[in-house]
Amino acid sequence: MLNVDLTKFNGLIERYVSKRERVIEIVLRELDYGRYKRYRETPNLVMDFEQEVSLNNSLLSYDGHGVIVYIKEQADLSLAIYAPVNGATKYHLTDCKTLQDEKTDKRFGRFVAMRYVEGKMPVCDDQGNEGYSALIVCGNCLRKLKYTPYIKAGTKEEKKRVQIEFDLTQFLKEQHCFPDEYLPLRHADVSNFSYSDDWKTISEIYKLSKDHCCEECGVQLKHRKELLHTHHIDGVKSNNHPANLMSLCVDCHSKQPKHGHLKPNIEVLKYLEKSRMR
Repeated sequence: MLNVDLTKFNGLIERYVSKRERVIEIVLRELDYGRYKRYRETPNLVMDFEQEVSLNNSLLSYDGHGVIVYIKEQADLSLAIYAPVNGATKYHLTDCKTLQDEKTDKRFGRFVAMRYVEGKMPVCDDQGNEGYSALIVCGNCLRKLKYTPYIKAGTKEEKKRVQIEFDLTQFLKEQHCFPDEYLPLRHADVSNFSYSDDWKTISEIYKLSKDHCCEECGVQLKHRKELLHTHHIDGVKSNNHPANLMSLCVDCHSKQPKHGHLKPNIEVLKYLEKSRMR
């Protein structure tokens, strides 16, 4: 068991809160710190999630029971609900190229596992809004499973039609695996991906604990604090454990997986480059 001393971090929290006019309760939930510490120090280490979700007859399973995995947090919740074919992420049945790429990018923590279902699946956005979407199956999964209709489909349009018409229940019956008993790993109904109510405070405290320096390039941003962000390593915005956070300048933050939308302008890039040389 890994013992971690968070005395200094807690001290910073107390010192910060004491300066506030009102009392703010900050709760850092007890997570497996060792898991994230090892993950950061050894990028090639297999994550616990990956160890727990294994393959059974080429299909994803947990504790011997079949599951699908997918990203519950959608970029556009309305599109995911009303136009899931093109406006939502896909669900996965096997360890396809998409999942392998997500693991390589250290973003597999965004996925939830759920029992096989008929119908719609729970989805959400990063604001805590929720709904249900008729997600379609991943094409890379069908390709890896050598699903005949998908393999024979010649055009992209034909392959998309196969994905839309894919009948999971019928497919499982034909596979002769996983009877009517299912267990989730991280249940989609209760998994939260929105920022916590106290996120701004936690973010400021974390950056203060790093002396307002970027953990990637080392630039000091005490005088331009707006250029320093707090990054969630696993992509789950509700996971505020210190081991899942990084203090990053906007430039380094934009270079993290799935963060290409952060585009610092020329003035900011010049300022950061000049500050790094000091």
